[in-house]
Amino acid sequence: MESPLSEANNQSVSGFDYEYVQPIQGQVQANYASLNDPALKALVPQLYTKGGLKYVGVDDDQTYNTPRNTFLPRVGFAYQLAPGPWSGAAWACSPGSSGSAGAT
Repeated sequence: MESPLSEANNQSVSGFDYEYVQPIQGQVQANYASLNDPALKALVPQLYTKGGLKYVGVDDDQTYNTPRNTFLPRVGFAYQLAPGPWSGAAWACSPGSSGSAGAT
């Protein structure tokens, strides 16, 4: 079984949080409200600064969540008739794992 990747300084990004409200949102909205550009405000009536990165060790416990309920088999076969007999085969069972095998 593979262990998850780790990062010692909590600087590895694990995803994006669409609901996170940036601490500067109040100031951004106040600055935007003070603008005197009706054409811009007609296109964008309100400005939001939602969203932020999620960091491993702070927001998540690992860099990649391996899907455990997905079965995606891979099968391949190759052959060569000339100049000499040769054949090969390979298979893999699940994504995100190193559990694959091959034979020649």
